[in-house]
Amino acid sequence: MARLWARTVPCPATGKPVPLSPNWWLRRPSSDDEEAVAVRLLAHPAWDQCRFEIVRGPKGRLEERYAPDRGTVRRGNAVSPWTSDPIPGDYIKPCAQEGKMGAQLYAIEVAGNGWREFREPHPAEEEALRRAEEALRHRWGEWLEKGLIPTEEYPPEANDPRPRIYGMDRWYKLFSPRQLLALVTYLEALRELAPQMERELGRERAAAVRTYLALVLDKCADYNSSLASWHAGRLSIRNTFERHDFALAWTFAEMNMALKDRGGFPWALSQVVEAYQGLCQLLAPSPAPLSRGPAAIGGDRLPGQRCRP
Repeated sequence: MARLWARTVPCPATGKPVPLSPNWWLRRPSSDDEEAVAVRLLAHPAWDQCRFEIVRGPKGRLEERYAPDRGTVRRGNAVSPWTSDPIPGDYIKPCAQEGKMGAQLYAIEVAGNGWREFREPHPAEEEALRRAEEALRHRWGEWLEKGLIPTEEYPPEANDPRPRIYGMDRWYKLFSPRQLLALVTYLEALRELAPQMERELGRERAAAVRTYLALVLDKCADYNSSLASWHAGRLSIRNTFERHDFALAWTFAEMNMALKDRGGFPWALSQVVEAYQGLCQLLAPSPAPLSRGPAAIGGDRLPGQRCRP
C-alpha cells in the first residue's frame, strides 16, 4: 500500500490549500488504448480544501476529458484551482521557509496477489494521520534525548540547496510525520535489541546482524521520504536518490511500513537478504574447468578462480 500526497501552499487570494502536482496520473500506460488511472482535482467555493476523484478509462480518453498532464505546478510556479490565478515561485518558496507548506493526501494505492487498484482517501485516513502526529509529538522529547531524531542541519553550502530553499533546513524535515515515526521506532527497537543479540549471537555475529538490519533502515529511508515520488508508468515508488540529488518532489509517496507481508520493512528486509545471498554465491568456489588447455573457459585460471568482469 502507498499513500500519495501533494504538497500544499495557501492560495494567495482565498487562503485555502493549493495542492501542488505537476500531473495527476496514477497509472499511465504507453498505449492510448490501455486502461489508465488518474486523479481529477475538484475545487468548490464552499469547500475548505480540494477534493479528488479517481477516473479510469483508456489513456487517450482520459487525456481528452480530464487532461491529467495539466497539473497545478510547473517549473516552480503554480496556479490556484480556487481562482485560476498564477502563483509565482517567489511566493511558494517563502511559504515553505516559514512553515506554511503542508501536504494533502490525494490517492491510496492498494495491492494484493496479482492485482493493484487506487481509491480516494477515506476520512479514516485523516484520523490515522492525526494519531501518528500525536504519537510523534508524544515521543519527541524522549527520542531527542536518545539522539534518535536526525536534527542535524542540512549543510548551508551543499551542492544542492533545494531542501533549504523549500524549508527543509534539518534532515528530519525530509520526512513526513508518519514516515519519521516509523523509521525512528525501528531505530529505537534495533538499539534496544543490541544487548540481547550479543548475548545470543556473540559480539562479532551480533555486529554483523545489526549492520544488515541497519541497511534495512537505510533502504526504507531512501524509499520512504518526502522526496520519494510515485512513478505512474512503473506503478512503484521512486527512491529519494533516483537522480542522485535532493530534488524536491511536489508529490510524494508514503509506504505503509507495518503491513506483515507487503509493508516497507518486510520488503526492505527481503531486498537485503537477497543481496546477501547474491554475495554468498559470488564467493562460492567456481567449478574446475573441463580442460587445462588454452581453449578451456577461463584460459589458465586455477580451479576456484573467477573471471574478472
